[in-house]
Amino acid sequence: MLGTMTRPTVLVVTDRNHGDGRDPGASALVERLGAEVTSAADAQEAVAQVVAFRFDLVVLPADPPGMCFHELARTIESMCRDAQVPCPPVWRVEASMLTTGAVVTPADRPDGDDTADESAEPAIDTATLDALESDIGDRGFVVDTVEVYLAELPERVASIAAGLEADRADDVKAIAHSLKSSSAMLGALRMASLCATLEHQGATGQGFDSTTVVAQVRAEAAAAEAGLRAYVTG
Repeated sequence: MLGTMTRPTVLVVTDRNHGDGRDPGASALVERLGAEVTSAADAQEAVAQVVAFRFDLVVLPADPPGMCFHELARTIESMCRDAQVPCPPVWRVEASMLTTGAVVTPADRPDGDDTADESAEPAIDTATLDALESDIGDRGFVVDTVEVYLAELPERVASIAAGLEADRADDVKAIAHSLKSSSAMLGALRMASLCATLEHQGATGQGFDSTTVVAQVRAEAAAAEAGLRAYVTG
């Protein structure tokens, strides 16, 4: 499958318990996810940045400065909804909890693998989930993150389908970029690869065979959901 993988963008809100104003785990997060990290000093700055920039993930510490975790997460969701921009997944975790263990993402795959038969690849790479669970040390947290992903998946798929059917390449590109990164983080590598293709085609202004691609997106989303549901109940 054609497409290029871009680095996910992560907003890390400073932990008030770190006096130097920067979470020492941010560098580990960059290496762990292959991400580009932006820091926010407090809740107000975090909300402003989330609305202004389209992050793939927001990492909040248990005790963020300026607002409690739950209030900040709700505010981010509300502000994104009001601004009509995609709301990124919000993770409640210290960045320093993410160590530098190996995680398989589409970017780690060998070059020249575009012609591989993807139907032989499982919808969910369980090694990614196992590594994330091991590194964080809390299966419940990973399950909660999967549930958030699954709750948002139908709306994102519907938005991609609407963009494809209306030939709005920019809309498809933006949504595919966000869904690509969250899918890769949770082991939905086939979905991530498909989204990478949609993002690349949108960026280059290539047209879409909407009927075929919409069916492919919906089928892949159903496969990813089935695989992640199996992980949650396993």
